[in-house]
Amino acid sequence: MKFGYTFLSLPSLRYALRAHWPVLTGLVLIAVALAVALLIVPALATLHAALVERQRVQQAAAQGAPVPLALPVTALSAQLAPLSTLALVTADMQALAQQNQLQIATVSYQPINDPVLPGVVRIAISARLHGAYLPTKKLAADLLAAYPTLALESVAMRRERALDTVLEVETRWMLFCRTP
Repeated sequence: MKFGYTFLSLPSLRYALRAHWPVLTGLVLIAVALAVALLIVPALATLHAALVERQRVQQAAAQGAPVPLALPVTALSAQLAPLSTLALVTADMQALAQQNQLQIATVSYQPINDPVLPGVVRIAISARLHGAYLPTKKLAADLLAAYPTLALESVAMRRERALDTVLEVETRWMLFCRTP
């Protein structure tokens, strides 16, 4: 015996939506509430914890007190490379520049003692290079991969004309070392 419409036919689906819309709306709202609870609430909790930590650090800095660190400074300085790493970084920078056909115009170093981090010295390394973009990018990637305590702070590139392949690149690096 055939009645003309199956369960999934359009008229029966319209009837089900019309007759049972409160139940379907409730199910959709429950699904949205579960998605919010499982996805958004943990992300907001992490963000809230980071903001509370930032506020704590800013309040301590505003009061002039030394900022308490989450990681003890002794444990931090033990993980850093010794000061002699500077010579290795500069030697590798020169070797990689020659290998990548880059010319190093100038390199300067400036040690920065941080009163907040006793036992840690930051060394600002400024280098001016001449060469193409891809070799410069490879030099930066190789140095960062070789030295985990080295950070690239800024890169500024200039060229004489729009079609020049030779760039004048100014880089600023920060090397974190432990004091002797």
